[in-house]
Amino acid sequence: MNHSIEWVASAINIFCKAIFHLSLDNVHEHLRKRLHSSCDWERVENGAEKHKLCLQLLERVVYAKNETDYAINLKELELAGPATFMEYFYNNWNNKKDFWVYYIQQRTAEA
Repeated sequence: MNHSIEWVASAINIFCKAIFHLSLDNVHEHLRKRLHSSCDWERVENGAEKHKLCLQLLERVVYAKNETDYAINLKELELAGPATFMEYFYNNWNNKKDFWVYYIQQRTAEA
């Protein structure tokens, strides 16, 4: 089997993008579960609506298209989200965003 360099480079690029999306989806799912378990949403006033809003904001943070979107949605999540989740997020994820935020990973994948 004799493949051209372009074919090999293309295959590697496709593989890396697949791994990137799998990893990003795993991070998103982990954070969704952590957000869900960080609060007794049934006891919070309008808990179902607040939970839904927080999940939407979290998705916007994870899949932010640029730094401004990340910052705006993170601030909104901070205002809407449970303090325990935000503490966990800031202590464990925000300072490592280079490894998992969409817009940063896209830049890395394209380089």
